Amino acid sequence: MIIRVDSFCGLARNQDWHKFLEATAPDLFKELIGFLRTATGCRSVKAKMMAIYQKLYQRGKGNDFENLMRRRFPYIIKSDDSPPKPPPKPVAKKVITKKVVTEEELNKHGVFRIYKPNILTFPHKLIIVDKDHTSLMAKVKDFLRDKIEIDYLIIEDRAYIEYLLNKYKDAEDKLDVRSLEISQYRMREMQK
Repeated sequence: MIIRVDSFCGLARNQDWHKFLEATAPDLFKELIGFLRTATGCRSVKAKMMAIYQKLYQRGKGNDFENLMRRRFPYIIKSDDSPPKPPPKPVAKKVITKKVVTEEELNKHGVFRIYKPNILTFPHKLIIVDKDHTSLMAKVKDFLRDKIEIDYLIIEDRAYIEYLLNKYKDAEDKLDVRSLEISQYRMREMQK
């Protein structure tokens, strides 16, 4: 049996459907009623009904569902000449988790004394990470394209950048040598 799933939105609120579902799968009935109280649109209701439809087949209640459709909701049946088959199993979506990186991990070479990207410093500081050196250089050049470049340093997979926004152009001449942490880092490394 092929079902017109476009009709699921209207079916979800039908009393005969509710009675059938309550008698056949009370937990799914409660789930549907709870969902309908907060549902915001037909698309979400249709998706919920598809999930219930699949669960009915998984529980072996597919024949009961089809008998109800033939008896009470024939307009939902698109084609009844094929043998009953369970609906396709939902494809599990791959969940991509992003590792949270701390400021200390970003500043792993200790170029900056303190690296807090959300705190405004003069000059501004940024660390870009990319394992591909060519791509990293391109990102640095692209980032600095519309900014005042103070200094940058690339170590392994990290680019440490000190810069100013154009609106702070007057501050460039007033920068204290102690605030230029990349040049201080170079000096420390030379003394080792």
